[in-house]
Amino acid sequence: MHVLIMRRPPSYSDSFIFISPRHKVNYEETLLEPEAPTTEPWSQSILFFIFKGSFHILCISVFETTFYFLYVNRSEDAGIFGTINTYYQPLVEGCATRWANGTKWLVHELFTYAVNKTTVDAEGVAAYTARSAYNTRLVLQSSLYSVACLVLCIGIAAISIVNQWKVKWTPIFVEHVLFISVLAAYEFFFYTTIIYNYSTLSTAELNKYILDGLASCAMRPQ
Repeated sequence: MHVLIMRRPPSYSDSFIFISPRHKVNYEETLLEPEAPTTEPWSQSILFFIFKGSFHILCISVFETTFYFLYVNRSEDAGIFGTINTYYQPLVEGCATRWANGTKWLVHELFTYAVNKTTVDAEGVAAYTARSAYNTRLVLQSSLYSVACLVLCIGIAAISIVNQWKVKWTPIFVEHVLFISVLAAYEFFFYTTIIYNYSTLSTAELNKYILDGLASCAMRPQ
């Protein structure tokens, strides 16, 4: 007669561990000395903090330079010409039909004896050239900021590649590009709806300013 005896599996309280023969485990390394979690060295953390800040400034610098010099400054120039045209456009458009011969003669005399049109034209061209050159230097200066940030980012990226640091580049770039896209959309919306539509000096205010000055001159004692 055979008797079947049921034996319980060994437990940890029996002072040994039951290990299946199908698996080989290094007892000392795996059980007694668990692997410590890896941590980034402080130098790596600092460098990537600088990288993220530089890349952030790079994105903002490129956007702000492009947005201002290709859109904002042109809008400002158009606004200035719009204010001047309040006086200039009606004057020029009406000279053929509303100017009397005496008025035309006075203007002709003004350009003959008081104002040298050739000199004024030359000064205007020179002023435009100087202003364009100055603004070009500003564009180059702003571009240098962007280049400096780009060089810094490339340098830190090269260091990470040489040291074989595990960096998740895609989330970094996607996060900053999305952030700058949201910022660009907001700035464009804010400029077109608030700044560009801001009510500046009106024609009536300018008329008062000019006439007050002329009146003060006329009332001064000789």
